[in-house]
Amino acid sequence: MKDTNIQWADDTVNPTSGCDGCELWVPGAGGPCYAGNFHETRLAKALPLLYAPNFNDVRLIPGRVAKAVRCMDLAGRDRADKPWLNGRRRSIFVGDLGDIFSAAVPFPYLKEEIIDAAVSPTGQRHDLLLLTKQPGRAAQFATWLGGQGLTWPDNVWLGTSITGRASLPRIRALARVPAQHRYLSLEPLVEDPGLTPETIAGVVDWLIIGGESDQGQLQGRDFKVEWALDLINLARQLGIAPFVKQLGSTPTWKGRPLELADVHGGDWAAWPRCVRVRELPA
Repeated sequence: MKDTNIQWADDTVNPTSGCDGCELWVPGAGGPCYAGNFHETRLAKALPLLYAPNFNDVRLIPGRVAKAVRCMDLAGRDRADKPWLNGRRRSIFVGDLGDIFSAAVPFPYLKEEIIDAAVSPTGQRHDLLLLTKQPGRAAQFATWLGGQGLTWPDNVWLGTSITGRASLPRIRALARVPAQHRYLSLEPLVEDPGLTPETIAGVVDWLIIGGESDQGQLQGRDFKVEWALDLINLARQLGIAPFVKQLGSTPTWKGRPLELADVHGGDWAAWPRCVRVRELPA
């Protein structure tokens, strides 16, 4: 998707569809996962050859990343609607509607679809941002690449999702991947994650922070803006770039609900000034 609404990326691309399930999506039961709900209610019906009726049925969609990296170079250019990206290389979010490190995705496919595209003459002009809830498998893939005599490209970033304290062990797995840029997507954050300097120092250089949005009949869980402020302060302490993406559909500040016009809480003009922060790593 060109010109995605996701605040921290220019484009998105999905070389796979579906995922193995996680705390936001239980196989057979569903849950508050945007990707899972969008997949089953719209994509599977419109494009049944690419998207299975069941979100947990993972499929490969080859050729998409090679096409995405043929886009124009954006280095040195401004983005009127995303000034925090001004001057930067094109940021392509890989896998926003599934998990590319699901068990059914073969390592040779990931190498051909993502790594080869990243190191190609056109791909070297952009940054490919991967995000997974399976960082352990990403670490296995990095080891597999090494066995092929290949290194993890500098322009392939790797992040893992943290929704609460139960998902913190993902950070240790993320640390095993030799990516130049590693990051945490603390979204949707449903509780104070309890991050400490010891947890993330030297592991990541970017924190994306966000609350949960409504998904159909499921109301987004409360997001305390104080959590975002604490994470911003922690990032500042460690020299990590903080990026507050959205406050979700039910944010609170100082114990009171925040009334926001944007249903996702993504318009920072309506936020407390102390959390209007959107930075990226150098």
